[in-house]
Amino acid sequence: LFLIILFTLYFFIVNPVEKKYFELNKEYSIKYTKLTIGEKNIVQIDLLRKQLKKLKQDILLFPQKLPSRSEIPNILNNITTLGKEKNVEIFINHSEIKIRDSYAEAPLQIDIQGSYHNLGDFIFSISRLPWRINISNINIDSLADNNYPDRTINAHLNTVIYISNLE
Repeated sequence: LFLIILFTLYFFIVNPVEKKYFELNKEYSIKYTKLTIGEKNIVQIDLLRKQLKKLKQDILLFPQKLPSRSEIPNILNNITTLGKEKNVEIFINHSEIKIRDSYAEAPLQIDIQGSYHNLGDFIFSISRLPWRINISNINIDSLADNNYPDRTINAHLNTVIYISNLE
């Protein structure tokens, strides 16, 4: 009789409570995992918001950091001076300025005669200038017939100087 009472107590009272306990424990684990993931996402969102704020500030300052149109002759003079320092002969042709949304582009075609090594030094020196200058489509040909032993190649560079369009 005692076993029947004990079995009945377990079956009707303890077992349902135990099942509910395990269900609630499983639900707790799932919600705790979701909470932990959510807290990590909140931290990431805060970091992303700070990065976005900095990028927006940089975008607003971008046109102010660019040279103006009136500085183009000075930039071209600097490029020519670099060419002389790096022992390359430079011929610069510039096209019409292209206006973009928050900046403008001053395209240049630069033809260079010199040695391969001096061309590399010249391009590296341009990269060190304080202005945003992009060099693309470098075409290099050898100079077979020339009177200058230090001029072994002819290079053509498509170049863009980024300038402010606030003027």
